[in-house]
Amino acid sequence: TDECKVGVYEDITTLVNLKCVECLNEDRRYPHDNLFRGDERMMLQSDLDPQLLLTIPFTSTVKVHSIKLRAPTDDSSKLPTSLKIFVNRPSLGFDEVEDFFPTQ
Repeated sequence: TDECKVGVYEDITTLVNLKCVECLNEDRRYPHDNLFRGDERMMLQSDLDPQLLLTIPFTSTVKVHSIKLRAPTDDSSKLPTSLKIFVNRPSLGFDEVEDFFPTQ
């Protein structure tokens, strides 16, 4: 049904505009495309800098309730230490990120 159900959430991965996803500082061996392949062994990884800047546009309006992150358990140095979310800020660079407060 089209009814909204409290406490029931859907996977919105199919609403990601894959052609427009961008990632700054990604390692070419572990690109952002890996996030959407459905294979948990594939990962996104930064090149030399510990920061990644990922822009994920959607094909329609969405309400993001939660984000699921998975990381290798064999090397804690590869684990994210923080995550900042900026809503409706397309094409941010690292300089602009410092100028804005994250939504979360």
